[in-house]
Amino acid sequence: MSGDEDVELEQDRRERLTNLTTVLNLGLKDYRRMRKYISYDPPRISFSAEFYKNEQQLIFKEVYQRFAHAVCPQKPLNFSVLEDKEHTRVAAKICNHLGLSNLIERKCDYNIKLVQQFFATLVIGKEENIPLTWMTGDRRCESDFSRFANLLGYDFISAEDPCGARMHTPGVAPLKAEMTPLYLSDAFTPGKTYGLNRLFNTLLCIFRNNIAPEARNLDDIRGGLVNLLVYANRVLTGIEEGTAAELEPLDVMDFIFNEIKECIEGRKVPVYAPYIMILLINDGGASATAGCVEHKVSYIQKKLTPAERHAAGPIPEGPGPSTRRTRSASAAQGGSSSSQAHASYFPDASAKKPTGWQRLLMCIGKDNRKAMHSQH
Repeated sequence: MSGDEDVELEQDRRERLTNLTTVLNLGLKDYRRMRKYISYDPPRISFSAEFYKNEQQLIFKEVYQRFAHAVCPQKPLNFSVLEDKEHTRVAAKICNHLGLSNLIERKCDYNIKLVQQFFATLVIGKEENIPLTWMTGDRRCESDFSRFANLLGYDFISAEDPCGARMHTPGVAPLKAEMTPLYLSDAFTPGKTYGLNRLFNTLLCIFRNNIAPEARNLDDIRGGLVNLLVYANRVLTGIEEGTAAELEPLDVMDFIFNEIKECIEGRKVPVYAPYIMILLINDGGASATAGCVEHKVSYIQKKLTPAERHAAGPIPEGPGPSTRRTRSASAAQGGSSSSQAHASYFPDASAKKPTGWQRLLMCIGKDNRKAMHSQH
């Protein structure tokens, strides 16, 4: 195809993908092109003061406000607790080497509507500091990625100058083949959450609460998160062998930049709502409290992974939930289904103080008796 034909084709695409009345019928390729065509160059064409172009309002209403998850869920974690607890101590060492301890604890309540408006209206510039232009309310706002990095406590020079190990390489597929050592055995599928060993299941939980949030299809591990887990395994080996100092920390802001870019162009649930809110408060004039959702601190539970629970097989009979049987099973063994059910629910050893599951069963039984009495 000649250069003139390329220019003509591009002009046709631009005309077709501007001044739209809906974005619902766009395929992903056209959606990506449409997002790139949006700019803050005059004239301003919008029916709302909260948007500069009509396409931005369509994206806000027809894409972001239709998601089941308004934003990707994230929760800050107390890093000192991660370091203290035995089941998270090694994961904390890896995160600390990666340079994530600051991000893990970063907390900021956020306004969902303003975050969605940010993603619907954001235009990313091409200069070294990566200019950012967006709308907050009816205000046009400007900042850049270097400023954003500074607000989060990290460094960012440019898209071409790394500040650590980078997990996103354009045109290169994630390193799923190198994930095999992260699983309980090579029988599990790399790129899936099922089968991860306990350490990397813990790391996955930590990463998804800050650097790599996700809202849909949590069974899959995709994109930069694949490479991050593989790199975390190299850091683990370095810690064990005393060579971790040879491995760079993570280029946190490059990771965040690529995730934001993919979120915008890939029509995905908004990421990093608490971190975006920090930018909106400082450079967008947003209120730190009005209309905000609390960014609640969480913790990492100590428990078996799903694959470990499955491998363990049925829990043996004895005190606890595993002793519960159906009435038909009790009757089949020659006893009263009611009396034997009570005997199995409340073994003698636990009669002093019912556990949480026992109290739940008592409530269920009470509700059932009430329903039978009312029918009678």
